Amino acid sequence: MSASWLPGPSFPGFAKDNDRLTSVIRVDPDLLWFSGHFPARPILPGVALLFFIQEVINKAWSGSGQRLGIRQLKRIRFRHLVEPGAELSVSVWSRPSAGPDNFGFVVETDGEKVCDGYFAADTVRD
Repeated sequence: MSASWLPGPSFPGFAKDNDRLTSVIRVDPDLLWFSGHFPARPILPGVALLFFIQEVINKAWSGSGQRLGIRQLKRIRFRHLVEPGAELSVSVWSRPSAGPDNFGFVVETDGEKVCDGYFAADTVRD
């Protein structure tokens, strides 16, 4: 497998439970995100976690003729380092009380929160 920014084959589909959308991602050690970050102890950059969240919502809306683009991030907290080979659970849900275009998210590994926060999104036509 050649190096990529995306988890590739380890980026499966997602499960829907009520208003929550969840995808489990295995963080392949060959991902380009680890290149130079950091050679002695590679860790996944926080921006990569946000990229994975965008990819989860892209997969969820694919085929509908629409997709969501993150417009604004709010109260993002990075709580735990992610090392190569980790398995991440990425969950996204609607927050109608905050407005029709507002969502919450959490990324977890081994029962620990890695990252959480909120985002506002706009519908983008394919």
